[in-house]
Amino acid sequence: MKPEYRYLLAAAMVALAVAAYARIRQNEFETLNQYRTSPYRAELEVLDTEGWNPWNRGWGSFRAKTDTGYIRTVFRLEDPDQAPRPGEIWAVSGWLGAERRGTRKLWIRGSGTYARKVGDSPAQTWIARLSRFKADLSRRMGIGLEHDPDLANLSRAIVLGERHRLAETDREVFLAAGTMHIFAISGLHVMIVAKVVLVLVSLCLLPPRVAPLVMLPVLWLYVYLIGLTPSAVRAATMATFYFAAIVFGREANSLIAWSLTFILVHLVSPMSILEVGSLLSFAVMFGLLLMDRYLRAFPRWRGRFLFYSFAAWAAGVPITAHVFGRVTPAGLLANLVLVPVAAVEVAVGFLGLLASFLSTRLAALLDNLAGLLIQLMVGVSGLAARLPGASLEVRPWSAWQIFAWYALIALLFLLIRLVRLRRQSELC
Repeated sequence: MKPEYRYLLAAAMVALAVAAYARIRQNEFETLNQYRTSPYRAELEVLDTEGWNPWNRGWGSFRAKTDTGYIRTVFRLEDPDQAPRPGEIWAVSGWLGAERRGTRKLWIRGSGTYARKVGDSPAQTWIARLSRFKADLSRRMGIGLEHDPDLANLSRAIVLGERHRLAETDREVFLAAGTMHIFAISGLHVMIVAKVVLVLVSLCLLPPRVAPLVMLPVLWLYVYLIGLTPSAVRAATMATFYFAAIVFGREANSLIAWSLTFILVHLVSPMSILEVGSLLSFAVMFGLLLMDRYLRAFPRWRGRFLFYSFAAWAAGVPITAHVFGRVTPAGLLANLVLVPVAAVEVAVGFLGLLASFLSTRLAALLDNLAGLLIQLMVGVSGLAARLPGASLEVRPWSAWQIFAWYALIALLFLLIRLVRLRRQSELC
């Protein structure tokens, strides 16, 4: 058995064990039931914040770590300038919701509830500095786009993951087209940033085994600055496994990196197997890796990107149909344009971010180029959303329907491969 298949088998065994554990834990979420009938009070250290924009009507939240998991405190502020900042300590009293995927929401509303700053944590200086650095990066993303704040916010959302900056009209367009995923910092974003950094490092003539040692810390800093989102952490972990093989003089294998990441993520956080985002990211990445292996047998095939787009769409369809009861055929057509354009936009936007430290004029040029690409993405999404049958509501798929979908896709590509190989043998 090939090494990658041994790791895949191990990942499958871990998935079964973790799924069984998650089923048991589903009935054990309510470890803090006493706070369903009385306020929960605590002092929490702010990790990251979200919201407090005009279109959120003053509502926002901040995330904090507790002994039992994460808590996201949700409340309303009349003055966004008074919003919590990373590193601050806030005293809160509110109504604690049920645990979902390791996070509880604490609602600050009604009599007897409050949220107020009481001080700074011992690590506030370091956290505050990183927070100010991220705010500075966000400002730099708007260089040259001062004439169009919405366009600058779209660029910030794609490159820095600041989705709370999206205007409602833009959000609705991408949701209707089934292309909202391009704003989720995922493997696409992380790998593009990794490649950009590797290209820049290679210009310094560093040996191939040394370049990843420079790139990986920059990659993890980027992931930290965008909020350590689970999808970005998974992608960075996979990149770490992949490039670690190069550093140690081993052959890099993407399927092994995927398997090790899958095993590590679910051993550390078993309940993540119930997260839709986690399932989608792993399924889509696995589909792309399998398609890459499949296309290696036909190196002369043209239009290879069409196959990659189809693989990414087909891998995610059963999950969205099962969880949301919705299938978006328009997403397949839109992604044929959006995914490559988004990849270029992330690369150009990231380069513009780096260029802003050297030349404001160069940064403005790159930011405007990224803006043109974003306008193209908005136009394509708007067109796709207006197509008949762009988004279809379906009954949530059963396990058998999900299995049948993947089996039919596998059978389709097996038949294509057999026909292709037969034609090649006849030509020979």
